[in-house]
Amino acid sequence: MSGRRRRSSRDIFLGIDFSGSPSQWQQRPAASAVWIAQITGHEKPALADLRRVQDLPGDAPPFERLAALLRAGDFSIAGIDAPFSPPAGYFAGTRAALLKAVRALPCSGRPFATGGQLVALLAPELAPRGRHAHRATEQVWRRRRINVRSVLWNGPRGGAPFAAACMTLIAQCGLPAWPWCSPATRPLLVETFPAAQLRTWDLPWFGYNGSAPAARRRRESIVSAVVKKTGLSLTKSYRRTLAASADALDSVLCALAARAVASGALAEPPGETAAQEGWIVVHR
Repeated sequence: MSGRRRRSSRDIFLGIDFSGSPSQWQQRPAASAVWIAQITGHEKPALADLRRVQDLPGDAPPFERLAALLRAGDFSIAGIDAPFSPPAGYFAGTRAALLKAVRALPCSGRPFATGGQLVALLAPELAPRGRHAHRATEQVWRRRRINVRSVLWNGPRGGAPFAAACMTLIAQCGLPAWPWCSPATRPLLVETFPAAQLRTWDLPWFGYNGSAPAARRRRESIVSAVVKKTGLSLTKSYRRTLAASADALDSVLCALAARAVASGALAEPPGETAAQEGWIVVHR
């Protein structure tokens, strides 16, 4: 991604702070809250690259550029902050059939289908609004008082638009995703959740977004704590960017969380329904 790779791709971890809003994937350079972080190294991680999706190389639309970046496979594991699957029981076919069905939904000039279309695919009787239904992995974090999006909800703070976008991306790039494959598979996609990562590390998991001075101070304190916790090396320029943007910070948290699959350092091992519903990766 940075063009300065001196390491094996097996030593590169990506973090993607995602969005289910098509406006965030427009061509304008400063339009997006979608950030991609690249971390190199496992024992001694370093932030090697940090940019908005619009700043990826190429002339294609940003969503397609991100799919191409993942498809190239020049990384070990990529953590994406978006749901990979619906709750068990809401799609009768295989994982491959689900991704194919989502990708086949009409997009009407958008890079992916709407949340309402996803709800109609998964639970026609609930369309277009849906309802709050959570996967087992989401229930883990709800019990810890984290506000978790529901894949089946297409209302305020709904997870359906995120899931529609994310499953479309996974289908387009054609890469395997854990836990539907071995954790040793490379390259690999995993689902991450910055709030859960911060909660696990006993750091503030809310109130750090926005331009208010208090939010910026909270981001600065989170960055300092994460550096101390993980040994993450980053330049002064990157530190300023993370202090200025919660979305950029979340992308770094996604990349740090993705490393847990490589080392087996999962804060929450996958439950019984993970093979049907997926599982959120959080580094202990």
